[in-house]
Amino acid sequence: MKALVATRQTQGRRKNDFCHATEGEFVTFGSECDRETVDGVCGCKRALVGFDSSKATTTFRVSVADITEDGLRDLLRAKLTKEGWISEAFTAEQNDEMLAANVSDTISLWSSFEKCPEGTVIERRGQRFNERRV
Repeated sequence: MKALVATRQTQGRRKNDFCHATEGEFVTFGSECDRETVDGVCGCKRALVGFDSSKATTTFRVSVADITEDGLRDLLRAKLTKEGWISEAFTAEQNDEMLAANVSDTISLWSSFEKCPEGTVIERRGQRFNERRV
């Protein structure tokens, strides 16, 4: 399946670019501030978050990933547990709902780039995603 991974390619095209994630790690949506603007200081409305580092980046690359939905579920379960979104403080049902929502959101996000060639660099601008020319 196609996936999005963190990249430093095209960093600096915007003054407020950043890449704190680990190059090549899978990325997905993170939490967002309610009143943040796309170009606000936080950066949450223009970034995705790495699975392993839990750090954000404003640039991501389309990559072909040898991963199944079950494998993705396992990786997201580990990410969410490490970050405290899944824990013994919540019911099993709450944890299952959190995981299912994240799996669904990530599959939906990644599948929207299925027709993009591998290596395409993407930026996020709120709800929109744009290709950046390498």
